[in-house]
Amino acid sequence: QPEPVRAAALNYLGRIATPGALAALAAAPADAATAGATLAAAETLIARDELKQAEPLYARLYRSNAADPLRLAAFAGLVRTDTANTVALLTEGLTHPSPVWRGTAARLAAQLPEKTLAKQGPKLMKALPPESRLALADALVASKNKAGAPLLRAALENDDDTSTRLAAASGLGDLGSADDVPALIALLGHPEAALADAARMSLIKLADPKTDSRLVRALGKDDGNAQARTRLISTVTFRKSTGAAPKLVPCLADTDPAVRTATVQALTELAGEKQLADLFAAACKTTDAKEKRAAEKALSVLARRYPAAATG
Repeated sequence: QPEPVRAAALNYLGRIATPGALAALAAAPADAATAGATLAAAETLIARDELKQAEPLYARLYRSNAADPLRLAAFAGLVRTDTANTVALLTEGLTHPSPVWRGTAARLAAQLPEKTLAKQGPKLMKALPPESRLALADALVASKNKAGAPLLRAALENDDDTSTRLAAASGLGDLGSADDVPALIALLGHPEAALADAARMSLIKLADPKTDSRLVRALGKDDGNAQARTRLISTVTFRKSTGAAPKLVPCLADTDPAVRTATVQALTELAGEKQLADLFAAACKTTDAKEKRAAEKALSVLARRYPAAATG
């Protein structure tokens, strides 16, 4: 038949997807027109909720020499229908040399059921090469699927993959919980400023109400890293964490002026009447110009907030 007539006939077979039509498509020469009709037939079967019948069509097209866009569409369909091999298929897609394939596989992985992600996800994340881990981490964050948090935690443990750790640290603010507070706090003093700042932003964003109490407890621990303490104090300030003010007072005596200044700024927002005397003492004692200005501003703000305590 002339090619337009043949293509139209194949397209019709794909749209009806009856047993006879499927047999005819299987017997047709393996070319672009047949590949397109095979994909159409699989989608027709999916629309009828006949996933088992669609699976071999997707598999045949995916493993064929058809054009990449057709094979990629077949790959997406096969991930949906061949549930016994989902993880193996996604690994193939995520390790594909093409970023388009990796991105598509990552988005499909991010949409997996919660149980599948929880069971297979961390192992998958650890087994992937760096560019694939990054694609998967980005897709999980974009999907806002909280079931993807264990995968981000797995990525965060990989010290050799800075880019994926950065994506994971950023994403845990949206997908994580208070259980992630210790790991994120541990990054606040990281020599890579971008990673430390990503951890700080995630700590600020965590919606779990237990986050604040864990941050406040951490104020009582001094690991000797001034940058980490400064970021932790600014996090507590931004979140206005309840109960932080008493824990901040010892930080007014820190050996690092940046920590002391951050503490004064925090107490400007969080201090109660009981912290006024400590702030006054710190303002009198300091010789650091920036810290002194911050302390004077804090006392001015707090005097208006607690006039009786300020004049008593």
